[in-house]
Amino acid sequence: MIDRVKIYKPDDIYFECLEVTDLNINSIYNFLLRNYTNYRGRLNVYSKTLLKFYFTIHKSILLVLKDQNKKIIAFISGVFKPLCYKNLGLKIYEKIAYVNFLCISNDYRHLYIAPYLITQLWHFVNMKGGTISIFHTQTKLPKPISVNKYYSRPINIDKLIKAKVFETPKENVSNFITNLKIRYVCNINNSQLIECNDIDSGKICRLLNKFKQKNYIIFNTCTKKYIKQLIKNPDFISLKINNNNKIYAYIDLYIIKEISGQVYNNAYIHNYFYPSNWNLDDKYNFLESVVCFLKMKNVDILTVPDHYMDLQNKNIYLKDFNIKTHIFNYKMASIPERKNGIQIF
Repeated sequence: MIDRVKIYKPDDIYFECLEVTDLNINSIYNFLLRNYTNYRGRLNVYSKTLLKFYFTIHKSILLVLKDQNKKIIAFISGVFKPLCYKNLGLKIYEKIAYVNFLCISNDYRHLYIAPYLITQLWHFVNMKGGTISIFHTQTKLPKPISVNKYYSRPINIDKLIKAKVFETPKENVSNFITNLKIRYVCNINNSQLIECNDIDSGKICRLLNKFKQKNYIIFNTCTKKYIKQLIKNPDFISLKINNNNKIYAYIDLYIIKEISGQVYNNAYIHNYFYPSNWNLDDKYNFLESVVCFLKMKNVDILTVPDHYMDLQNKNIYLKDFNIKTHIFNYKMASIPERKNGIQIF
């Protein structure tokens, strides 16, 4: 699909695939710091430890585009994961690579390089035995498989208003701010929300895999090593709820600094599981308990995907942005349609 488009590529640009090393992490970090904006046009500031985690914990492909002076002008990275879906009652597994980073220098964005990078990633995926590549974007590409909504839960409300992260109504501003104030939830079913430790990694891994296999079309298998490194990573916050010395609810979030007139911390939900008998109020109370914890950690905003729960009727969760999912090199008709489409974790 995408490689049928005629791509303009200047002669002084050459393409190479780099293995991720500490040196490359430094160069990628500096490049992102200058050029990477998120879907809302805000500047995203990732830490070096978080980038290294993403590029090394999973099997990744990192492709870097350089000019004749060997200066980075763009890069794209893909992560291999298994896709599990049902077809005629049978579970089918496919090897996929989905794009987790795509960044182009501000000076070269007029050259239409993004589709060229996606095409190259597609070819690398095929050479490594992958049959699908998935791309998240808001640009106009072939038919999206799904559109996922994301919501923001303001925590440090005054700071976010000053940073103009979301628009306040022209009238009744005080009522608007009052409505967004945090509801303090001390516990859930008489159980306290606490941070995880290394000892929990095995239990969390088993429960998380079981939860994902049961609920999601994409089955991203976690390992004990992966969870242990995640818990140790300073850019993640891992929380659990114990009941009779058993973990029955879990959530981890990664923190990114964003700039929109002012620097603030945004927490994104990464992994989670909870009991199957929880209703919407239980999930909502769980999230509000997480918000209370994040406030103590000086986090300013929580970003929640719509597949976590129905947030449309919760007016403290403000609709933020959409992410479209596209699939290349695959027969789309064989993947069943679902309400939330395909979810990537």
